[in-house]
Amino acid sequence: MLNGSRLGAGAVLGAGALLPEGAEVPPGMLAVGIPARVVRTVAAAGNAERYVHNAGRFSQELAEVNPGVAE
Repeated sequence: MLNGSRLGAGAVLGAGALLPEGAEVPPGMLAVGIPARVVRTVAAAGNAERYVHNAGRFSQELAEVNPGVAE
């Protein structure tokens, strides 16, 4: 975030994004990129459930890794 830029309440600035000087991300919006641009709303409802579901699904697919041991 450069000087004078602002994030509204509940807004999210994506990792590695650059919010130019004097720019503003409105409340509840997601901004990404260089320069950052608003791409969508931050949907609070439903996101947590999706992440919990994916975490369970991904953990079932984990496999033990033994460095130096060929399968």
